Amino acid sequence: MVGRAKRGLDARRVGSNPVDRRTGLIGDQLAMLAGSYPVRNDPEPLRRIKVNDPASGQTLVLPTDNSAWPALTSCALNKSRWQLALLSTWIRQPQRTMHFLGKRENAVTTQVRCAVAPYLLMAIVRRELQIDASMYT
Repeated sequence: MVGRAKRGLDARRVGSNPVDRRTGLIGDQLAMLAGSYPVRNDPEPLRRIKVNDPASGQTLVLPTDNSAWPALTSCALNKSRWQLALLSTWIRQPQRTMHFLGKRENAVTTQVRCAVAPYLLMAIVRRELQIDASMYT
C-alpha cells in the first residue's frame, strides 16, 4: 500500500535510510504512528518517503508498509494510483457499473472488459471518421 499522508499525520521517526537527493527524494524514514490506538493495531513501523514533485513543486509525504521496494518505486506507484482512480471513475460513471456482480478476479475482469469494449470501439470509430463529438454524445 502506498498512500499520501494527511497534514496532521502524527508519527515519530525511528530510523532513516540513505537517499540520493539528485533523484528528487528528500527523505526515506521508518516511523511509528503516535498515540495508543495505532500502536495497538499496527505495531510495525511505517516507511515514510518524502519526495519533491517536479510537476507541482510540492513536497509529498508518502507512507507505505512496503520496505522491500526502492523509494523511487513507491513514488512511481503513488503516481500510477491516480491513473487507476481515473480509470475506475471512468468505468463506473458512463457505463452504469455501480457494483460488481462477482467478487472473484475472473468475474471482475470480465465485467470490466464488457464495460470498456464498446467505448474502445466508439473511440476507434471516432478517430477513423474524425468526429468531434464527445464520447458521451
